[in-house]
Amino acid sequence: MTRLSRETFAGVREPDPVRIVHIGPGAFHRAHQAWYTEHAGDRWGIAAVCARSSRPLEELGQQGGLYSLFEHHEAGWQPSVVQSISSVEDAAESSLVRLLASPAVSVVTLTVTETGYAPSSHVIKRLALGLAERLRHDVGPIACCSLDNLPSNGKVLERAIKDALAETRPQALSSLDEQVSFPSSVVDRITPRPTAADRARAAAWLGLEDWAVVATEAYSEWAFEDRFPAGRPAWERGGGRPVEDVGGFGLRKLRFLNAGHSALAYLGALAGHRTVDEAIADGTVALHVEGLFDEATRALGATADGLGLEAYCKSLRVRWSDRIIAHELTQIAEDGVAKLSVRLAPTVTALRTRSMPHHCVAVVAAFWDHLRGCSGMAISPSDEAVARRCQQLSLDSARALLGALQPELADDGELAAAVLEESGRSR
Repeated sequence: MTRLSRETFAGVREPDPVRIVHIGPGAFHRAHQAWYTEHAGDRWGIAAVCARSSRPLEELGQQGGLYSLFEHHEAGWQPSVVQSISSVEDAAESSLVRLLASPAVSVVTLTVTETGYAPSSHVIKRLALGLAERLRHDVGPIACCSLDNLPSNGKVLERAIKDALAETRPQALSSLDEQVSFPSSVVDRITPRPTAADRARAAAWLGLEDWAVVATEAYSEWAFEDRFPAGRPAWERGGGRPVEDVGGFGLRKLRFLNAGHSALAYLGALAGHRTVDEAIADGTVALHVEGLFDEATRALGATADGLGLEAYCKSLRVRWSDRIIAHELTQIAEDGVAKLSVRLAPTVTALRTRSMPHHCVAVVAAFWDHLRGCSGMAISPSDEAVARRCQQLSLDSARALLGALQPELADDGELAAAVLEESGRSR
């Protein structure tokens, strides 16, 4: 079958002028920011730069950036072809330097997962170099916006860039604050990895083969701090929410949706489940998730007021129960240390001053069992070092695991004993 491309798609338009550079054009970016940019309708083209994988070069690059998106609504699948990605590039330093040298480019966005902001990250080092060269040539202000699940992700990105520049281009730091903004954002749209069934659905609708097809839920959310000094697309036309502060949105998503996802992944896999909908249908797993919601609410205290948590949690139960959006637990389980450090550890820390967060303990214990090879899921490379230190069921191993999630938790003997007891249960 002929492949989807700018030459074969009947409804193609001329590539939009590149004004956005996005690093990490995986399925989530295609279901989220690229979709919002398409719906903005003001023709801000995206240059998609591959981060940790060359797969988008094969999937998207050979299609000229075109792909089909299938949204699952109550009435069925709603398909469209998204054309906001104008080019697909590799992650070489030269690519970023060249793209960021353009005065037309005024926004950089990233979806590189939590581990992509580590001091050793090649992505951060290359982005820092590109920004330094842009500042040296004084081609205009730019916004760098993280779309990853990190609290205050804009500040995390800013700190990472400044640390990288301090090592390699310290002279660029003096003009960074004047020329570069780092707005924080909160994003949400459940997007499983594409499957053979998704490709077959796209082929039946398009009459063309689509290697970059994405299937996602109808629900989507994007709140972003409106600090884009050289402009941005009208993302609000697709439902984006420009706000002054995303703090409340971020806490709600991390402590409930993201932490709940991790609970479903580790507890669900240990119970023999494969997808989110299977895991949430398991009464024992669901009980822990409900308990986790309660513990997260208590940990937030007065901060929880005004976040609409009851309705939000109700919507999560509905979304997670969707059998059509078969979200694989293996996808969620990746990079567990980095994820649980921001999703679960803050709730544990807040509650330990007055109680034992038993449902959080169950999730940490399930993650420990996963690291010991009990879940049937592969261990992420980023988790391997911790896994090697935690193979024995012992108090020292429990302390090592807790310390990896948050250093001060390693000193909590009562908490370590609780995790050890829970992990030692027959599974």
